[in-house]
Amino acid sequence: MNRLKNSAVKTVSGVIFLIVIVETLARTVWRDEMTSLFSQGFDPEIGFVKKGDEIIIKRLPARNIWPQSIPAKKNEGVARVFVVGSSVSRGTEESNYPFIIRDSYSTKVLPTSGRRLELYNLSATGYGIRRKMALLDQALSLRPDLIMVHLDGSNEFEDERERNTAHQYDGYANPTEWPMKLWVFRFVAQRRTEKLVWRYIPREARKNTISNDADIELARSNTETTQKVWRDRLEKNIGIMVQKATNAGVPLVFIVRGVYDKNQSLIKGRVIPNNFEDDLSHFLIHAVTPYKRSDVLVVRLGTVFSDLMLKPSDYTNIFADSTHLKEAGHRAVANYLYSKILSIL
Repeated sequence: MNRLKNSAVKTVSGVIFLIVIVETLARTVWRDEMTSLFSQGFDPEIGFVKKGDEIIIKRLPARNIWPQSIPAKKNEGVARVFVVGSSVSRGTEESNYPFIIRDSYSTKVLPTSGRRLELYNLSATGYGIRRKMALLDQALSLRPDLIMVHLDGSNEFEDERERNTAHQYDGYANPTEWPMKLWVFRFVAQRRTEKLVWRYIPREARKNTISNDADIELARSNTETTQKVWRDRLEKNIGIMVQKATNAGVPLVFIVRGVYDKNQSLIKGRVIPNNFEDDLSHFLIHAVTPYKRSDVLVVRLGTVFSDLMLKPSDYTNIFADSTHLKEAGHRAVANYLYSKILSIL
């Protein structure tokens, strides 16, 4: 009996020791990854690490911004621009309109001010208006001369879901959730469901799910009740964004999404405008309208592409799906936005 008791004590002691070791590693070595996962992107400072004379942007689980480095001290003669957005403006590392602007024009002097352009892409997949607000707050702390915000509405359901996840284990009211104060248990709890479910989804189904993600999100946003909640939230937060930027003396450019209808109707070979930008896009424009001043501009992606006088068949070279862009689309947006930058800076 004593032998069994000693064995049990050793086992329990070993488990406790292992938990302590893993918990220590989680709070030190893996701290950035863990805090990113737990905050789900609502903490403005997650992923921004000061190292010497630079601020390093780390790509983290819940904030997959492309890795970049920002001089901690803003140099004289530099016009610093940030783009805040989600998957459309994030694009791929090789092809996204913020990086295309940066790579095409950063070595040139802005003719209007004589300054050199310095541009950073703060876009993360699945970010709705509230997590974009967190990124805008971080951008405002980095002495910007201009902030561009890519507006959409189909990511609001993800913001809602991730916000609930981030606050799932707040407080101490439920004793059964006290173990979740340990990072190692919380990590396992958050990840186990998706890991278990994802493992048994066929590979082809996974591929189709990922490739059609934008279309699925768009479809989910089309219920009247959901749109009302999201519209109220969008309108409120757009106003807060404008107020924050105004208080900081920073101009804003709102980029309103375009939606490509694959089953487009044609009139004499032209795309009907209302099929190009859905009702939510028109709402976003309406929400921004009260703040349209010289320092708050609105760019409609539908207008950007319509001005190119494209044939209906050409849109398949612009759009990867209903909202995401191919390289040609990103380049068209980059060229258009650079003209707006020139008008402001």
